[in-house]
Amino acid sequence: MSETEDRPDAPPPCVMVIFGASGDLTRRKLLPALYNLEVDGLLPAGLRVVGFARREKSDEQFRSELRAGVAEFSRRSPLDEDAWSRFASRLFYVTGGYDDLASFAELGRRLESLDSDCRAGGYLYYLALPPGAAESVLEQMKATALAPSCAPGARARVMVEKPFGVDLESARRLNRLCAACFDEDQVYRIDHYLAKDTVRNLLVFRFANAIFEHLWDRKYVDSVQITAAETIGVEGRGGYYEGSGVVRDMFQNHLLQVMTLVAMEPPLAGDPESVRDRKVEVLRSLAPVEPGDFVFGQYRGYRDEPGVVPDSRVPTFAALKLGVDNWRWEGVPFYLRSGKSLAQKVSEVIIRFKDVPACVLESREACAALRPNTTTLRLQPEEGIRLSFSTRVPGREERVSEAHMDFRYAQLGAPMSEAYEQVLLDGLRGRPGYFWRNDGIEAAWRAVTPLLEARGGEDFPNYEPGSWGPAAADELLARDGRRWLESY
Repeated sequence: MSETEDRPDAPPPCVMVIFGASGDLTRRKLLPALYNLEVDGLLPAGLRVVGFARREKSDEQFRSELRAGVAEFSRRSPLDEDAWSRFASRLFYVTGGYDDLASFAELGRRLESLDSDCRAGGYLYYLALPPGAAESVLEQMKATALAPSCAPGARARVMVEKPFGVDLESARRLNRLCAACFDEDQVYRIDHYLAKDTVRNLLVFRFANAIFEHLWDRKYVDSVQITAAETIGVEGRGGYYEGSGVVRDMFQNHLLQVMTLVAMEPPLAGDPESVRDRKVEVLRSLAPVEPGDFVFGQYRGYRDEPGVVPDSRVPTFAALKLGVDNWRWEGVPFYLRSGKSLAQKVSEVIIRFKDVPACVLESREACAALRPNTTTLRLQPEEGIRLSFSTRVPGREERVSEAHMDFRYAQLGAPMSEAYEQVLLDGLRGRPGYFWRNDGIEAAWRAVTPLLEARGGEDFPNYEPGSWGPAAADELLARDGRRWLESY
């Protein structure tokens, strides 16, 4: 028997419905994450998971397919047979179309047939679907009274996968559909980046350490660089990427979320909703993006990928300069970049502090060797924090070198959990603080609209795989007398 019932931090029992249960996200991320929570004793004993998708299959087929996915993609290997047996007994499946009323009526009957004890924590609906299919599901949920405000019943939550819409108008439409069936605090718009331990540590680093926060403003900070780089290309997903591109894939969600955590004001103590308030304030303070504030790139070979048109202008790289028009950050540029087929797989934030006003050292050579102080927050891989500063090299000559103080999360000894484990645990516990709110998601789409309306250059492709992108990305910073700083 699971020890979950004895854990005070275990969520209450509920019925979880996964729409898109036959998809890769469910097989690679969601079910392995739920299984890992089972092994950790964090799933309530009364939890039931009902998969819903178009492919026809029985409960046993569903369990068998998911067992193979968990065995392949779980961070725990080999499979714990006792834990899997407990977990598999929770799994059920309903075949149906996302726009078919009869299918949703059948889903409702299946939910009613489950033990009523499972519903003590309400229903948790997970939309592991693209935006168009998510709209269909929400419309059917309203029409068939699956959602709580459409009919009296247990309190429910809905979790909506990214991307939440494909532009500002579609995001607004999705928000209206969510509001027709759910209160805002019941809607969890997912960005799994926010579930990473290292991203959540940004709040701890800034607001739990007195030595950093008073330096975190325009008086001391020269600029901020945020990078999310991948060494792989689109890996056979050219058809998807043609409709997405790097702006929808990375900027509107991941990069802007990280930026808001770096730039936000201190939240109110003990008020999780205040974190979302502060992040929205940053998005509303963004200066309008002008054509000269961004550059696009496309790696050589992208047009040869399956599903990509021969003359595609979809960017696989972008670099963007943003300004935050408020008291703390006025005049401090934020440089964001992301792309495929780049030189290094890395996600990080580099805070570059201002130079000293004058070099007081006697040696010209020593003055020339001075480097800017930086704080690097490495989100992946080798998660950690590095402080860089100048120090004198021992010896008779006055020489200066750059020194580093490093912290790596691996030093703490505790294993890093998968992001989707925290996403699901927050949903099961009813904690919306690390999810997008309706005003935040619309503000983020509004911020990137100028990039979505722009077209890729005539000179595509314009960078080689394994490089750091097109030369124009370097020129974007060079115009300001800056350069991209090296990753550690």
